[in-house]
Amino acid sequence: MQYGDSAQHFLGWMFYRLGPWTFPIGLNPAYGLEMSSSIVYSDSIPLLAIFFKIFESHLPESFQYFGLWVLACFVLQAWFGFKLARIVSPDLLVRALICTFFAIAPPMLFRLGGHLALAGHFLILAGLYSCLARPLRRRILVWSLLIAVAALVHAYLLLMLLVIWGAGLFDRVLHRETDLRRALVECATVIGVLSVVAWQAGYFAVSGGTAAWGYGFYRMNLLSPVDPNDWSRVLPDLPGGGGDGEGFAYFGLGMLMLFGAGGWGLLMRRPPIIPVLRRNIVLIAAALLLTVYAWSDQIGVGFHSLDVGYAGWLGGIQDTFRATGRFFWPAYYLLMLAGAAAVTATFKPTLARWILGLCLIVQIWDTSAGWRALQGYRAEPATSWETQLSSPFWTVVDGRYDTLRALPPSNRQESWSQFAALAASLGMASDIVYLARIDEPGFHQQVARASALIESGDFHESTLYILDESVVERVRRVVGPNDFIANVDGFHVLVPNGLDCRPCLDSAGSAIESIASGRVEDWSFANGSNYELLVEGWSAPESWGVWSDGATSRIQLPFAPSPNLRLTISGYAYGPNAGADIGVRIGRSSGTLRLSATPDEVALDLPNPDGASTIELLVPAPASPSSLGEGEDQRKLGVALISLRVQEYFSQTR
Repeated sequence: MQYGDSAQHFLGWMFYRLGPWTFPIGLNPAYGLEMSSSIVYSDSIPLLAIFFKIFESHLPESFQYFGLWVLACFVLQAWFGFKLARIVSPDLLVRALICTFFAIAPPMLFRLGGHLALAGHFLILAGLYSCLARPLRRRILVWSLLIAVAALVHAYLLLMLLVIWGAGLFDRVLHRETDLRRALVECATVIGVLSVVAWQAGYFAVSGGTAAWGYGFYRMNLLSPVDPNDWSRVLPDLPGGGGDGEGFAYFGLGMLMLFGAGGWGLLMRRPPIIPVLRRNIVLIAAALLLTVYAWSDQIGVGFHSLDVGYAGWLGGIQDTFRATGRFFWPAYYLLMLAGAAAVTATFKPTLARWILGLCLIVQIWDTSAGWRALQGYRAEPATSWETQLSSPFWTVVDGRYDTLRALPPSNRQESWSQFAALAASLGMASDIVYLARIDEPGFHQQVARASALIESGDFHESTLYILDESVVERVRRVVGPNDFIANVDGFHVLVPNGLDCRPCLDSAGSAIESIASGRVEDWSFANGSNYELLVEGWSAPESWGVWSDGATSRIQLPFAPSPNLRLTISGYAYGPNAGADIGVRIGRSSGTLRLSATPDEVALDLPNPDGASTIELLVPAPASPSSLGEGEDQRKLGVALISLRVQEYFSQTR
């Protein structure tokens, strides 16, 4: 549960269980803050998350329900497979054999590798059974419950169930098995129940749409039904596109043999199948349309792809349901049922049992090649979250800060799961998360506020900030007198009011920096500005700044800096000095910096315990343009100084 999508599902649940009840009840505001949405969009199976949240105070600290979910998926897959089998045969053994085919269907098992909510294929089987079993008692109640449960499991399964239900309802109206008035009542009831459930689960918590990239990439390849993708001991893997895994639909060698036997039986016996097809014509058409959608408009055959360009006709649904390859599943299970039905309808019962049994043995042997990849999910459960965040600093700040943020914010940034797990364990809200869909307006506000914070330094006292490398220098210029930045476990952490927290200082361990007095001085040397500070070893000022002249150049500061300072020099180096170590000295302290041959900005931190105010630049190889064949200029140039910033700060190293 610590990696990839599984980490998203688990951590979404952890934040949800620890948060207060909301209205709608599925909102998960602590998981993402401004860009947060709901338990739906962390794919945490809202059905179980909402149920177990009721008992949160009685649950173990590390409780999760995903193992229970997997068990339920197997049991219910077998149960509804058995009920579907009853439609094609009254024979108990035949039904048991058919149900086993359903229970070990590779596309369902494949989802145990990460997308656990999508392992709920039993909902598809239940929907197909509710369509094909006629008459069905309490049909409106059954469909209302089925679609509500699908909505509380996963949006993709919900859409498939809606299509199956709509097709079945149309078939019943078409064949006068129900009248229009009852059909309208059924529609109103099912849609009404779905609307309330979706609202309370948090489907509508996302502003700005639910579109995402991936349509045409996460498709089903036309070869997917016979492409094992490491799930066969016999058939070779076939070539395909990079995203075709979402359309994984290998039938298995045993099922392919069953199709062959059923097809042979149909050719030889010619049973009356037309009435069956006609009675379910809309359902069959819907399954075909879902299959076409699964292919996407980038139809793939192996490595080859054909752009048929019908995406513009889809009204934008392809941007919401982008992993189209999944939508073959209803057709997949209908074909499995049809293959079994063909065998039972065209062969004598004893022979049908032998055919089904033999094909099932082959199916188990063949597809067990893919079961090996699932062995890791049977490992002993970890007692703690594996993380590189091992510093005692994180336990010291527990209770002192209630929010953990990233600067700048983003969805699914690197190391997100480590910080999300940390925040959950400390009871902190966090925007370091991974959501399938985010609140776009909220996220844009979040980015704007983060940019303003980086400029103003007005950091919230109860928030810890994890700084991206790209903003560390900018943040250092604006941190307040009691703030510090520490490198903890390899991450830059801004600790507002950290100097008032002695345990925080003692536990941080690495270099801790903060502006002590807040004093920052900037001097530009363009057009002779501030030339009086350049007391020795400088050439005449120019429009852009001034050249150093000689091996040593001195700058006299108008004040004595505090015991520690950061020098930020804007400029560039001349000739052989470009990229070389240029010495910098103030009092008894010295260091080096490097400038390129083009304008650049570099910073250097130096202690200044004596309160010295003279800075010396030591040029390693001063050179005249004339010596380099670049004119008659005899000056010994080294550093082109454009501007200088001096920043006082507190520094402590442990």
